[in-house]
Amino acid sequence: MPISQEVIVEADQSADKPHLNMNGTDNNSALASGIWKDLQNEQTDKSTSTAAKSSTESDAIEMNGTFGKAERIAIVAGKGLLETPQGMVDIVEEQGVIGLCTTAVESTAVGYGLQTMLTKAAPVAKIATLTLGASFLAKTIPEFHSAFDQGLKAKNWNELDKASATFGEATGSLAVDTIIGFAGYKAGAGYANHRQLKHEAASLNEASAKATEATETAATIEPLKPIAEVSNAAEATEVTQATEVAKVTDAEAIVKKVVSPEDTISMRELAERNDPKFEQILNEYYPKLEKAFPDASEIESAQTYRDYLHDPDFAWDMNVLRDKSGNVLGGIQSQVVEVGGSVINKAVWAEHIWLDPEARTFSNFQTLLKIGEERASKTGSDIVFMEFNDRAKMTWQQQLDDAEAGLSPEARERIWGRVGLYVLGDKSNHLAPYSQPAMGDGAPVNYLSIGVAPLKSKTLDGQTMPTEDYLKLIQAAHATIPDVNLATDPTVVNYTGALNQLIANGETTLAYARLKDTHVARLIQERFIGGISQPKASEATQ
Repeated sequence: MPISQEVIVEADQSADKPHLNMNGTDNNSALASGIWKDLQNEQTDKSTSTAAKSSTESDAIEMNGTFGKAERIAIVAGKGLLETPQGMVDIVEEQGVIGLCTTAVESTAVGYGLQTMLTKAAPVAKIATLTLGASFLAKTIPEFHSAFDQGLKAKNWNELDKASATFGEATGSLAVDTIIGFAGYKAGAGYANHRQLKHEAASLNEASAKATEATETAATIEPLKPIAEVSNAAEATEVTQATEVAKVTDAEAIVKKVVSPEDTISMRELAERNDPKFEQILNEYYPKLEKAFPDASEIESAQTYRDYLHDPDFAWDMNVLRDKSGNVLGGIQSQVVEVGGSVINKAVWAEHIWLDPEARTFSNFQTLLKIGEERASKTGSDIVFMEFNDRAKMTWQQQLDDAEAGLSPEARERIWGRVGLYVLGDKSNHLAPYSQPAMGDGAPVNYLSIGVAPLKSKTLDGQTMPTEDYLKLIQAAHATIPDVNLATDPTVVNYTGALNQLIANGETTLAYARLKDTHVARLIQERFIGGISQPKASEATQ
């Protein structure tokens, strides 16, 4: 408890008073001298007390009432935040190595437990954040309450500063716990995930061993690029990951005895000759397409596709992949887009590329892509472009919904990256602006980005596309969507304004980059640094 000013003054007075000697000849002199000193000390004490009182009164704060209390709270919080670094130092010194290690161990246990107990579809990271966050907040809430209580009761600025220091200690404690807790969670979750992957790999190997009758099917799978042929460590890591994806899909193929595609049918050719098989195949095809694309905003109605295929002036086709029994295994929906740019004159828009879950193997996927490439090459187009679900733009719920089709957005990205898809970015390494306008009664799809593949060369490494060509490309594609007006559609107007702003800022070209090289940087850029700021519809220009 602090010692009061009065106690200090009394102690000083007691120490300075002379002890009277009544036995000698100088008794009266000593007595007079003692009385005189007492009078002097009393006068000094009164002056000191008056000065202290005057100082306290001048330091007093007048912040009362509702607004005064709010001002006190704001000052405590504002100054307290500035005290956070010192609070972090204090909490580290206070807890010591043992206390900090205890927090780390507890967080590691939480990460390991959640990763082990919850299903793959569960938002483990979010649940862990809530669990650890609630624990750390519960620990510091009393400190925050104490700081604000001190601030509301403070009689002078000195006491208000002490309240701010208490607030800083609380925020420092929360910051230290959060940093150590997150590191501990990542360590625990990573270890649990490693154990799960080893268990799944063992299960797949066992299943593959039991399916010896299907070894011939496995032998027909086209081998992936050996790691020995990879030029750098980063690409080696990507090849390893892609190889594991292929092993999983091919092992599943062995167990399920998946049939291979036997033929591909052009639905446009059937429509042109009024083949009776047209309706039969479309009626089987469309429900499987809906299953492959759970977001209804990404596809159009079956009737719209009928109209496309019967329109002689619309270069749109639906190529259906079938097995030897005539069952639909997947398909490619594409059209030729007249761009008229300085570099890109014509392009193939691969709108949907999909496989039924029962036919989803890497070898079947490669077969589908080869068919698409062969048909696209005959059109005289410069490139093939497509939309892909961009995890950097998707909410957690959108990713879960997308995974209902049997393949997560992360797995899709890795597969597209493995087959050599490119993306386009500006000088700040943001992907080129893109959103899909509403189709029919659906809503715009804002989590899509554009991927590009070469047709007239083997690679796009080191090359660029004029920003104006990119704008013409996506506008020409969207002009083919019924009821989309390029001049008034909000989605088109927004990305048009963003691209025109890039051009106005001197960014007249967009650089190609391999999708597989952008996974981590793109997620960090879009989620934590921020993407291109697209203007509002009212501010954008055509």
